Amino acid sequence: MLLTRPSTKHRTKSYIILAATLTALFLYVQIRSSHSAAPAGPHLHSTWSKPTPEGPYARTQADDALGNDSPRTSYGPALPADSTSTANSDTPTSTEISNVFPADYGPGPRNNFCEDRYGADFLRRYASNHTEFCSDGLSSLQCFYGKRGEYAPHPFDYFCVAQGVAVTDGKMQMSCQLSEEKKAEIESFPEYMYWTGVRKILDGHFEMGNDQSVKSKLQSLQCGSKDKRRSEKSTAVLFMRDTGANMWHSLMEVMVYYMSLDILSIARDENGEPYFVEKEDTNDMQVIWTDDVAPGPYSDLWSLYSSKPTIHINDVDPETSCFDRVIIPLPGHTNPLWEGDWHTLDCTNSTLLDAFRRRVLRHLHIDEPEKSEDDQLVVTILNRRKTRQLPGLEHFLDLLQKKYPKVTFQLLDLSATSFVDSLSIYRDTDVLVGTHGAGLTGQMFMPDRKSVVEFLPPKFWHRGFRNLASLMGHRYFSLHGAEAPEDEEGDWRRPPVRIDEKRFMRVVDMAIKAQANIGRLNHDADVDGVLD
Repeated sequence: MLLTRPSTKHRTKSYIILAATLTALFLYVQIRSSHSAAPAGPHLHSTWSKPTPEGPYARTQADDALGNDSPRTSYGPALPADSTSTANSDTPTSTEISNVFPADYGPGPRNNFCEDRYGADFLRRYASNHTEFCSDGLSSLQCFYGKRGEYAPHPFDYFCVAQGVAVTDGKMQMSCQLSEEKKAEIESFPEYMYWTGVRKILDGHFEMGNDQSVKSKLQSLQCGSKDKRRSEKSTAVLFMRDTGANMWHSLMEVMVYYMSLDILSIARDENGEPYFVEKEDTNDMQVIWTDDVAPGPYSDLWSLYSSKPTIHINDVDPETSCFDRVIIPLPGHTNPLWEGDWHTLDCTNSTLLDAFRRRVLRHLHIDEPEKSEDDQLVVTILNRRKTRQLPGLEHFLDLLQKKYPKVTFQLLDLSATSFVDSLSIYRDTDVLVGTHGAGLTGQMFMPDRKSVVEFLPPKFWHRGFRNLASLMGHRYFSLHGAEAPEDEEGDWRRPPVRIDEKRFMRVVDMAIKAQANIGRLNHDADVDGVLD
């Protein structure tokens, strides 16, 4: 076959095709290398973004623990970093990765009823509603208020912050005059259980007016002066407890005290400054009880933010001449966990409760328990000795131990156990059993998704511990006791709660079997004994 040399025209055409092919191949390699470090799977985009709260309350210690390399959304775990560098050493590039996910990855429908009561909205409501009650002198009184829900005993609840307070013979003196209108408004502040509340403290411990001696004292001491640095100012917290010993009452009080400081940390004054900054305002801070009850087993919780020991007002140092600021927190009965406790509420989580639980456990150095699939279930039975006892408890305990030989059973007598020790017991409990009473408050410190059994007095339909169990994600079981004999005296508060053997064993069996496969536990639940 005779071969001929390609013409110039044909050679030019071949060169063009080859150049185009090489260019396409080069671009393909560049594109592939620029995406070689991208996360596997499709990267999704959407215009949806979940609003996040502003101010210092928006950032938590959990966020800090994640570090700058692990951005966190307000509703879930860390997302990929905003940018991902490639590993190509020849042509290093950076591809921007958006962390805005489609709306379906966000939170579900908002439950306004629950969020208003148990979420951060409770704090925001107070932070955005505050008014000056007196400011015509060297002192001032700012009060915060929040509208309550349909089950609350009062439409509004209040707490206040006083600036520039002289102390004379145990009296808190302020250099400012209340108008008649403001006096009437304070008189309308609610009074709560055991005669507690902000009005009670203002009426019993404060004097307001234009007394020249008070004014001179404040001026000479620069008490409440705006020229002082925050870290140099003294702060007193005045609180009136109701009993000091009941776990439910006491923890409700401590929780709203913490929440009051949270509200002050997100609220802003006329200069745009927060009313409370933990790192600066706690340098000289002291909680002062205005009640006359003993410190009680929960007194350590009042020192979470304080630099000084908690004292009664009668024990205030006589040398104390003024406080730059006095905080009168929300009283215990305003706690939203107390609201609607006679109604069945379908709320399944609480930001407020989670924050309180973390603070208590961290403050008292209670570690997180770790269970393996081989660990035994732990059943804790509350042993009340004075009121609402459970007759036959020792017999019931013997029956349970025989039926469930591989389950650990223990009795908890709160009157004989320190609060710290009881917390450690609650933390290791899978099933909590007890008659209606404050000991069931401890379920808030149990790990999530445990079981709670409550024995209630006959015809007593209190839902407080049932609602608390729902917020914690616990399985809740209840039984009402048998009618009391006709000759037995007292209302529901004192008589024993009588549960017959068959009903007792049946409900505890349900609670135990509900835990067989929770968390890391992995046991058969279709036979008596669960762990046999």
